[in-house]
Amino acid sequence: MSFSKLQKWVTYLLAALGLSTLTFGGEIPIAALLALAAGLLGSWFCEEPLLSRPWWSKGITIGIAVALVAQIVRGVFTGGWLGLAMEFAGLLSISRLANRRTASDYQQIAILAFMQLIAATVLTTDLGYAGVFVAFAVVTPWVLTFAHLRREIERNYPAESDVSGGNDLKRVLASKRIVDLSFLLWTALLSIPMLLMTVTLFAFFPRIGLGMLNIGVQRGEHVSGFGSDVELGGFGLIRDDPTVVVRVTMSQQLAPEVARRLLRLRGTAFDRYDGRKWTRDKGKTIPMTPLGAYYPLKRMEHAGDLTLRLVLDRLDEPVLFVPTGSVGLRIPERGAPGSRRERLPITRGHGFDIRYTSQEDNGIVYEAVVSPERSQTDTPVDRELDEGRYLGVPPGHERIAALAQRITENDKSPFIKARHLEFYLRSGGDYKYSLELPDTRGKLPLNAFLFDARRGHCEYFSSALAIMLRSIGIPARNVTGFAGGEYNSYGGYYAVRQADAHSWVEALLPGRGWVVMDPTPGTRDAFSPSNLFGELRAMVDAMRAYWMTRVVGYDLRTQLRGLRELRDFFKRFSFSRADQSAEHGADAAKARWSGLSGSWPLLGAGLILLTAVGFFVLRRRRRSSTARGLTHSARVAQELYRELELTLARRGSARPAHVTPEAHARDLEASGFPEAAAVGQLTEAYLRTRYGAHELPAQKLAELRQLLRQIKQPHKQAA
Repeated sequence: MSFSKLQKWVTYLLAALGLSTLTFGGEIPIAALLALAAGLLGSWFCEEPLLSRPWWSKGITIGIAVALVAQIVRGVFTGGWLGLAMEFAGLLSISRLANRRTASDYQQIAILAFMQLIAATVLTTDLGYAGVFVAFAVVTPWVLTFAHLRREIERNYPAESDVSGGNDLKRVLASKRIVDLSFLLWTALLSIPMLLMTVTLFAFFPRIGLGMLNIGVQRGEHVSGFGSDVELGGFGLIRDDPTVVVRVTMSQQLAPEVARRLLRLRGTAFDRYDGRKWTRDKGKTIPMTPLGAYYPLKRMEHAGDLTLRLVLDRLDEPVLFVPTGSVGLRIPERGAPGSRRERLPITRGHGFDIRYTSQEDNGIVYEAVVSPERSQTDTPVDRELDEGRYLGVPPGHERIAALAQRITENDKSPFIKARHLEFYLRSGGDYKYSLELPDTRGKLPLNAFLFDARRGHCEYFSSALAIMLRSIGIPARNVTGFAGGEYNSYGGYYAVRQADAHSWVEALLPGRGWVVMDPTPGTRDAFSPSNLFGELRAMVDAMRAYWMTRVVGYDLRTQLRGLRELRDFFKRFSFSRADQSAEHGADAAKARWSGLSGSWPLLGAGLILLTAVGFFVLRRRRRSSTARGLTHSARVAQELYRELELTLARRGSARPAHVTPEAHARDLEASGFPEAAAVGQLTEAYLRTRYGAHELPAQKLAELRQLLRQIKQPHKQAA
């Protein structure tokens, strides 16, 4: 592939990476992204002689000026300056691509792409940024090297000097001998020290926050059912959403049925129902006071309690999800070690609604202390309980009240009545779970569900049970959260997705408190992926979880923990401790081996890196010494020019390293060097054959050798 084509490919690859960063953050609408993609594709076909037409360059300049004015006007009337600025940055990149003629244009394309990468650091914390960053580290050395080579070529063959100079420039740019695909492979190795330096700087200088540029940029994940209301009705189909919103790690391996029970994560409780919509009372929230980092919900933690670590992505609603059986929460204080520490403000509202009140950029990592005793799985009774708010039934539900009364007419205790109604909906066989919504137009949703459609999703089942319980005098509330999850063996945690969102009921029963009741048939359980797609999805999510906790959430506290882990790792190299712990020689040898065995991955990676660097150095030396890939004329011309440089050095006119061969020949001519004309002819022949497509006939080679002898022995030639 010619030099110009290869440069075009790597430049477009870098530009595409830069434009891809504009998709982060969701600031640019889909229509604008499609327009930018079309512009990128269209600019590929902009070639000579179009690029040399004066009206083309002027048209692009005028178009950019008009686009700038249009963006300013849009910003004044509609706001959204960040998205408009990102759109304009994309237009600048495409304008440069559509008018790429010189090395300066290619450098500007690279600078714009790099600026877009920097902007992406405050637009996203997703794992996709890591992939784009690594790709930038590989492609950037290619683009910069090509730009440097092109600048030198243009300097040696100025297109404006004369017709032959312009033709020579085209010939050199079309040459296939300047670089090849192997050049890209070895140049890509330059990304290794760049990445190592980046990782080192990142490790020693932890991030404190995302900074003021992140204000208003990141949006939380919207999860249905955790807002200010839950509305029934509508007509259509609910679709599953595979987005992971919570990752749960358990302190010990548990039986599947126990893990399944704990993975019911309680979110928001709703107390008021108007016939179509559930709402919650937002008033009278109570700040929760921790004991250290522990927030007691029922009691202090005991030795036999389980610990669940929850990594909660940032959501629109600041809800803290509480696993079944939680007796308390442990939320670490924030702030760097040695500085002022802050507690995350936690409040408890009506319905035992646990929320945080600060704006968290990256979500929250917290722990739930869970009792293994089934007797402590129910929700505590609220303080200042107002039972009336959990007994209200809106007009129009008399038929539902009659159905509940008929089902429980022979039951004695409230507990038996509640379980009877739960069984009727869940296992009676008259109702089926379905993501297809019943048609409720012109009817109350619950009447349409119970007496007509007899199918619906979990919110229909839970709402029906809550109203049936209330109609027979049992306080009840509708609760939303998550139930079930997908076990990720790569990360060792349960991935809870939006598709696991669920709704159930809490009933206040005498002597038992708030009891969890789930009337929905076929509730999803925790499971593991069983196909290739599921395995790949689990692997990617494990990488994303590691990225969020170890990279995005990296701070001084994480740095200290990492340094301690590194210290413990290098303790394996300590022979003295192993010798002291072993009583006999064989035990000592075994202890030494065990100390080294964990270090083999690190040693192996270092050996591979050293081997790659050594092979790269040897390869470069061999290529430079043998001039592999050059024609016979190019090799001869190269040898002649080397002899010329040695001769000039002996005569005190050596070429400085920063001066090109052609510039050196001009300098010698300007300084009055006696054989400057011969030096110029040798230099021109070298450049034409080494970087161009010229061949040297035997007669021309003989003339060049004669010129070289003239420069070597000027006095003898003069005699």
